[in-house]
Amino acid sequence: MSSTGKTLRMGRITNRESGKIFLVTFDHGTCLGALPGGEDVRGTIRKLDAGKPDCIMITSGIARASADILAGGTPVVARIDVTATVLGPDITNDNLLSSVEAALRMGADGVGLFSVLGCERETQLYTKTGQVADQCDRWGMPLLLELLPPESLEYQFRASTKREWPATAENIKFCARLAAEQGADIVKTFYTGDKKSFEKVVQATPIPVLVLSGPWANDSETLFSFVRDALDAGAAGVSMGRNIWQHKYPIQVMEALGGIIHKGWTGKQAKDYLDTATKA
Repeated sequence: MSSTGKTLRMGRITNRESGKIFLVTFDHGTCLGALPGGEDVRGTIRKLDAGKPDCIMITSGIARASADILAGGTPVVARIDVTATVLGPDITNDNLLSSVEAALRMGADGVGLFSVLGCERETQLYTKTGQVADQCDRWGMPLLLELLPPESLEYQFRASTKREWPATAENIKFCARLAAEQGADIVKTFYTGDKKSFEKVVQATPIPVLVLSGPWANDSETLFSFVRDALDAGAAGVSMGRNIWQHKYPIQVMEALGGIIHKGWTGKQAKDYLDTATKA
């Protein structure tokens, strides 16, 4: 990053004390529709803002519907592309829905894109990312790229309950490095499942790496342990969606996660906080 605009906007979506990023995603409606826990858009946004993450990723439509709630509050990362829906034949059929200039007009401090490694539309997706990266450099806007290995798509979009990690460590490392090569300023992808292999991902990637959590809602012990391990292995932060707004206590979950990400809490400390904060 070289421009003043990128530096200032990155500062707004990054926690000043810890230097980490806690991103909450609420852009799932683009491909999954109105999921349980997210039907009430304004109510969900109010809860997410109250949990005080560093930034929230939403589409322009959701931003318009909730601008008065977020004004002066949580910074926005604008999701400017759209994947095909889970009802369609190819979830990787992803194209631009908006532009970097439009994200600036809506007051966003970053833009987000989605891409997949190793699919038939590789070239199309990479071209999209390169064009947006160029626009981001021109306008001084940070670019966050979610780049996933192909074997993780079922896990990510069909809400699989499988516990094992959905992609190989080598493919996750490939994704993270490829995002940097394509001009992203931040990449979010899966954790590899253990610290040693994830350290290699971070070492091979010259931009911040955020880990996304996957569909593990309501299993706080596993969730908090994974977040602590990922941060210890060098993750620059966490990107989380359903594990928060599908939880019975989304605000308290965000507070517990914030303790891990920004205050150095252990997974046990975070679980103890959540248990105490949600006692009837």
